[in-house]
Amino acid sequence: MRLGLGIDTGGTYTDGVLYDFESGHVVDEAKRLTTPRDLREGIDATLRALDPDLIARSVLVSLSTTLATNACVEGRGSRAALILLGYDPKLVDQLSAEYGLTNATEIHVVRGSHGQRGEVLAEPDYAHIDRILSNISSRVEAVGVAEYWGVRDPGYERDVKRYIRERINLPVAAAHELTTEINSMRRAATTLLNARLISLIDELLIAVRASLHSLHIDAPLMIVRGDGSLMTEEFARECPVETMLSGPAASVTGAMRLSGEGDMLIADIGGTTTDLAIVRRGRTELVSDGVNVGAWRTGTRAVDIRTVGMGGDSRVEWSDKTGLALGTARALPLCALATRYPNIKDGLRFMCEEERIATYSRGVFFLLHRRPPAHLNLDDTERAALGALANGPLSIEQFSDAIGVRPYFLKLDRLEGMGIVLRASLTPTDIMHLTGRFDAFDTEASELGLKLLEVQVERPGEAIIERIMDLAGERLHALIANALLHRVIRRPEPEPQALKLGYQPMGDELDIVYNVKMPIVGIGAPAHALLERAANRLNARLVLPKRYEVANAVGAICGSILVEERVDIKPHHDALGIRGYSAHSLAGQFYSESLKECEVWAEKTAREVAEDKARRMGAQDVIIEVENYAQTGYAAGMNRQHLLLEKYVLARASGRVSITEVEKKKKG
Repeated sequence: MRLGLGIDTGGTYTDGVLYDFESGHVVDEAKRLTTPRDLREGIDATLRALDPDLIARSVLVSLSTTLATNACVEGRGSRAALILLGYDPKLVDQLSAEYGLTNATEIHVVRGSHGQRGEVLAEPDYAHIDRILSNISSRVEAVGVAEYWGVRDPGYERDVKRYIRERINLPVAAAHELTTEINSMRRAATTLLNARLISLIDELLIAVRASLHSLHIDAPLMIVRGDGSLMTEEFARECPVETMLSGPAASVTGAMRLSGEGDMLIADIGGTTTDLAIVRRGRTELVSDGVNVGAWRTGTRAVDIRTVGMGGDSRVEWSDKTGLALGTARALPLCALATRYPNIKDGLRFMCEEERIATYSRGVFFLLHRRPPAHLNLDDTERAALGALANGPLSIEQFSDAIGVRPYFLKLDRLEGMGIVLRASLTPTDIMHLTGRFDAFDTEASELGLKLLEVQVERPGEAIIERIMDLAGERLHALIANALLHRVIRRPEPEPQALKLGYQPMGDELDIVYNVKMPIVGIGAPAHALLERAANRLNARLVLPKRYEVANAVGAICGSILVEERVDIKPHHDALGIRGYSAHSLAGQFYSESLKECEVWAEKTAREVAEDKARRMGAQDVIIEVENYAQTGYAAGMNRQHLLLEKYVLARASGRVSITEVEKKKKG
């Protein structure tokens, strides 16, 4: 066997699989809770649950993660500075909030830029840069550099990056290394976000390496990018923004590999969210203009995934006004909380025996989930909350008493939104423990939580279980239908659509009937329990492939290396027509009066840059495909002459991960 180790570190669980490259099968799997306060703890627990004899034979390790995505949503990240060359300060001020550039005190606009055709407009102002560096070097952990037209000529970005590195001992990244997006504000957002993520991804990679070392695993470590392809550990440390949507992208790859379906809708149900993706003819689409996560609008490539707020750990809520409901926010399941803190069951037993009627959900606990960042300014209530939870979880009544706030008025939106404080309550995961469809944690805690809810709802437990599963099915049915309708309306296709609508009258109302023509492939631990009712409502075939619970880790180890390099060719027009052409690449520029000469240079450059980048990412046996795209039309003022408007060459370099030396060492 040629074994690979796939690891997925999600917001709720850390999964691991041992995959045999020769047979194409998973030979062992494990799933444990992710531990945000110490990532290594959860990774260690997962890896040590795998067969120790087999894991030591791993020739490749590949990791997918939601760490970067979650950090964006929760507003976490290191303090970073962004130097913008040639930007308009008014434009930056006007659009900063729209693109996620909210830390305005560390965004600095400096003279120095090229024009749209790559011509020099102004040299960088290095004296200004020196003044910036002297002020920020002790306040930030990383620096990003972006030039307004750096996508045409990245020379100044390279020069300024080198200049900064010579003067301060901090990581520095330039926009052209991260994105080919032409939108200048997306380039700026991508660069600043990358700088903010460096320390977070570095922490994760250190934890993974420490776990591997403790198990004597000496193999290359690859990371899944947002488009599902792989990159080396070194590349990920420099470009952590590439890990945006890494986890969902790995899930898509895993679902495709495990299911064997060509056309499908993939529903990856995690603890907090469900990720939906469409696959046609074995390929999934990429986002057209970059990833949007949280407040950030970036130029990073990624799989086109629709994320919705529904998961196995969605909160079961009750109040005297709304009754029983399934919330969109995540809670730690009571069964998982009791696995880590068994004493909380005493609190649940006391509440059950007390049989006190309240107008809010009682079986709720709060716990400190991760350390707050040092620069976070806390108000009095937040400081009191963190102090109260320092010694372990508290019930909602204990917590309210400790901070002097009645349970009805508990508002810790910021601490919960940033993942610092976590709420625990009854969830669909608890219900799956009660029905015997999942047994990873402490079922007794789930039983106590349901018993407490029986008192409040005044209904038997069986009826409550049925209602919660119905609520989950209704929510997923609506989310999947909306996602498909959005796709049908937004991207009409000549081929048969994924969704057919029929209408059937029912009494005095209208019942909308859905017929989903492609199978729904469910992955993630809760998929088997939560998707059945939704698939039935959609008249869809539900596919739950073998090992669906750990499909994300399978996708991590089954990925390959894929990079693209685009070279644009621009005609230069004047009143008499086209007077020449220029080709623009991150590797340089080329000018000629001959279109053919520009095309030859563009193809040669695209091939060379794509292959070089693929090999730097760890690829061997690189295969290169080149495509040419052209747009013609009528240019204004040219007597309606039909002219070339623009053209570009796209080179795709792909290859498998180089593990030859590792295999030789293990055989030796």
